[in-house]
Amino acid sequence: MKEHKTTKEEASEVLWDEVENAWKSMNHEYLTSTSIPSSLLIRVINLARMMEKMYKNIDGYTDSKILKKWIHMLLDEPIPF
Repeated sequence: MKEHKTTKEEASEVLWDEVENAWKSMNHEYLTSTSIPSSLLIRVINLARMMEKMYKNIDGYTDSKILKKWIHMLLDEPIPF
């Protein structure tokens, strides 16, 4: 931020734009790819979903109590289909 003389808000906006573009790229690849198996692509997308959940508003990796709660909810209380 100091190097480019930007505010925290401007830097945050640029980062969120990058995240949005990455999601668009992953979804496009998942929907149109024929060379990569969809079973592999869905694993990559699910990993990205988990990383976004862990880091969106807090540091879920450092605050392991929150991460433990999420994992418990995911494994012990799955969403029915």
